Amino acid sequence: MVFIVTALALEASPLIEYFSLKKNMALNNYQVYKNSDIALIISGVGKIKGAMAAVYLLSTFKSKKEDLLINIGFCGTNSLKYNLGELISINKVKDMDTGKDYYPDVFYGKNIKKETLCCSSKPIFKEDYKEDEDMLFDMESAGIMEAGQKFLYAHNTVILKIISDFLAPKDLDKEILKGYIKNNILSIVEIIDELKSLNDLSKISFEEEEKAV
Repeated sequence: MVFIVTALALEASPLIEYFSLKKNMALNNYQVYKNSDIALIISGVGKIKGAMAAVYLLSTFKSKKEDLLINIGFCGTNSLKYNLGELISINKVKDMDTGKDYYPDVFYGKNIKKETLCCSSKPIFKEDYKEDEDMLFDMESAGIMEAGQKFLYAHNTVILKIISDFLAPKDLDKEILKGYIKNNILSIVEIIDELKSLNDLSKISFEEEEKAV
């Protein structure tokens, strides 16, 4: 199964529509939307909320180690080398509060940039980050990585971010942001399909190794 965590309803809305997800009315603690293969939860902003929502989702639907947990959402950047609306695959998450690093596997998406993401407990504005290094910033990824590693195989927690702003996150146009998600849905679908295929190959390889023992 594919478990998706978004922080915001506007991040979730295009995904709900595309995958024809239906709200699970039996669950009251979170907004959860589901079909036969995908369950999506809206966590709220922040890494603690992200972690709690991921754990809730994985526990409620009795996840298996080979299931996928994908965080899809926006991030800001201090670098003009990225384009607004660009989809980025994250190969390192750095928790700015604890200094802990997480390393998601990125054996997918050959044509997508692989970058480091800094996870902060508060919004980062231009005036807050003075270093010259090109960086991306969000507020949920570290919590989701922490939750994922407790439930799933390491390679099955995935962070996908879309550039929303150049560290000026105030008063962003919601329709433009939804458009960024919509424009990347086909790429997200390709990544999900690729991850499923990789999992199938890993399962076959693991079964063959067991038979050989």
